[in-house]
Amino acid sequence: MQYRTETQLRQELEDVWQMYHATKRGAQAAIEAAVAAKRERSNEIGRLAIRALCAWDESVLPKSNDGMMQERMEDLRAALAQQAERDALLAALEKDKSVTAPPIWETLAEIGESAPAGTWDALPAELGPTRR
Repeated sequence: MQYRTETQLRQELEDVWQMYHATKRGAQAAIEAAVAAKRERSNEIGRLAIRALCAWDESVLPKSNDGMMQERMEDLRAALAQQAERDALLAALEKDKSVTAPPIWETLAEIGESAPAGTWDALPAELGPTRR
């Protein structure tokens, strides 16, 4: 049986970490590309819907009194407005996203652990962990 030296073990560990990080970067790039493609498709659909609304307003609406079609076009306007608001919110969140933020469960655990002794004893039993 051949034993590996500490240097060999460190090199193997370094190789594994490099493979891990390369895989992680590749996965992140693939996800970002997929999100960008989806966003672009959504933007294209939005542009087409806006063109349809403009065409409706300029050509059909002045000559037609179709109430049901007008209601559908108003629903489309409302949906586009909601999508625009959602896109603006997502863009703002993406801009402000902190890569170094800890996971929420770690933050909640820290808050729970920082409470003074006896704080959690005041909670009703059905809200707390099962005590035996």
